[in-house]
This record gives sequence, structure tokens and C-alpha cells, in this order.
Amino acid sequence: HAESMAMFYKMWTSFTSFLLLPFVNGATSKWQKVLDSLRSFQGRQNDIMLLTSSYTKQTPGGVATAAAIARLCEALAHVAFANFKGKQAEEAAIQRAMSKMTANEVAALQSVPQIKYGLIEWMLATATRAAERGDVYSAPQYAQAMSESVLRLRSAIGTLNDLIADSHGPLLFTHLMTVNVTFSFLLFPWAMSHEMGVWIVPAGFVYVLFSDGLLTYATAVGCPFDGRSPLLNLDTIAAEAANVVSKRF
Repeated sequence: HAESMAMFYKMWTSFTSFLLLPFVNGATSKWQKVLDSLRSFQGRQNDIMLLTSSYTKQTPGGVATAAAIARLCEALAHVAFANFKGKQAEEAAIQRAMSKMTANEVAALQSVPQIKYGLIEWMLATATRAAERGDVYSAPQYAQAMSESVLRLRSAIGTLNDLIADSHGPLLFTHLMTVNVTFSFLLFPWAMSHEMGVWIVPAGFVYVLFSDGLLTYATAVGCPFDGRSPLLNLDTIAAEAANVVSKRF
């Protein structure tokens, strides 16, 4: 019976490894894509602010243009991904965004179905009007560069929204892996004790740490916005983007 159990255990662990390792690789790849896209979003924000601060003239119209685009960028940082944090958190993010804007801007955005896209449209319209009024240097080049940067920003937000919506891995598969690993933990001492003797205790400890750590890592990076992956905390990303706009430029 001991040999049969040991054979069954080895087959079971092979099956578990066969499922777990691709799960880890896929989760890591998805996590890296999301992280790269988040940094791309921040980079597009930086591009817009760099263009605006470099091209706008030190006139009342130029200063007002720079201030308006900075407000829009900072507000966008708060609401770009707020819809993935729950209704209450989304409302709080919208309130923080509105607090950065003027009363007229807030009133105009009340009728916009999705505030983040309304902010992007307003950003592009503000830059275009500034170029038409002559509030910026090299107006045609500025208008073209801003159009390209704003469109890339919109694309980055759309890509990120798709990635975030797909970031929660298959729940059934996650539960299956948890059951497989847990069953392996329980089966290990019974199946291998006759072969390992007293070494079963330290070996079991190492096995539990390794397998459970691998499963925890895969689950964390596979669902990077559930609070277990601090590098992809949406509040942190929003604060970083808003801080760059308000402090660097």
C-alpha cells in the first residue's frame, strides 16, 4: 500500500506541477503587460505636460492654457481607472478630480457619460484653441504634437481598461489549483514517509513553503488589482501621475 500511495502521490504532484507552472508563467506575463501599460499612461501624461510647459507663451492666455491642461491631466489621473475600484471608491475619485477643476469645468462635465473621455476631449480642445489664438510658440507643430500625444493617451487608457477587466484570472482554475496544492500537502507525509523516514519533517516544511509561495505569487500577479500586489495599486498609480503633473510641471 505504501508503494502504491507513493506512486499515486508522484503522479499527482506531476499533474499539479503541469497545471501550476503555466499558470505562474501566464500570470507573470499578464502582470508585466499591465505594469508596462500603466507606465505608458504616466508617460503620455508627462509628454502632454512637457509639450504644454515648453510651447506656451508667458502671456495671460498661455498661462491659462497651461493651468487648464494641468488641471485636466491631474483630474484624469484620479478617474482614469476609478471604475474598477467599486462604486464608492469611484465616486470618491470623481470628487477628488472635480476638486481640481473650476466651477464652469465641473458644470460642463456633469453631462458627460464617461468623465475620463470628456477630460481627454477637453484637453485636446484646449490645446487646439490655444494654438488658434496664438498663445503658444510654433502653433502648428504644437497642435500636431498635442493631437498625437492625446490620442496615444486615449489609446493607453483603452488598453489598460481592457487589461484591467481581464486581470482577474479564471476563478474556477484558481480554486482548482488551490485544491490540488492543498491535497498535495495532505498527501505528502503519508505517501513519502516510508522512503524519507525522519527527513519527512524538514522536507515537508520546504515543500509546503515552496508550493504555497508559488501559488500565492501566481494568484497575486494574476489578479494585480485586488490589493495583494502593491506595485499595481490603482490609488498609488493615480497619486504618482497626479503628483508628477502638480509638482514637476
